[in-house]
Amino acid sequence: MLRRFDPTNHKACLSVLEDTTSNAKQVQDSVLEAILSCNAQTEYLRGFLNGQLDKQSFKKNLPIVTYEDCRSYIDRIANGESFNLICDRPFIVLLTSSGTSGGVPKLIPLTAEEMEQRILCASLFNHMLSKKISHVLFCYQRKRDTFWIDGQDYNNLYFEKLDPSQKITL
Repeated sequence: MLRRFDPTNHKACLSVLEDTTSNAKQVQDSVLEAILSCNAQTEYLRGFLNGQLDKQSFKKNLPIVTYEDCRSYIDRIANGESFNLICDRPFIVLLTSSGTSGGVPKLIPLTAEEMEQRILCASLFNHMLSKKISHVLFCYQRKRDTFWIDGQDYNNLYFEKLDPSQKITL
């Protein structure tokens, strides 16, 4: 996971990007270790790992899955069951996909930490582009059908976290 940084600080963003990409394997191993240790007691991982939380057990025992393989867990959460079916932290939102891959939108649960990571990643992307291309104006499409558990609009939060002065409503 990205270390915390000020998303408005250009030098800090580029430093995080450089550190992360220079040590990609170490970062990925660390992220997997954190995910496995935090989520070891979820119904989903218990079904595959039997308490073994090392990378080799994960690679050996967890199959590559599609959304459809996880849909029953996500649907159960959307219908009010506990978040700890698949995660040790509560979900703050169930986003919806555009539905372009199968015609039906998919629910995508996010924790507060994952939301923060998305915002930080977007900030990194913006700073990386502005390093290569000066005077870039970033526009973001607003989705009207995004569903929030707590009633907030994801895109407004997204704009506010990046840079309110750059907000453009289409």
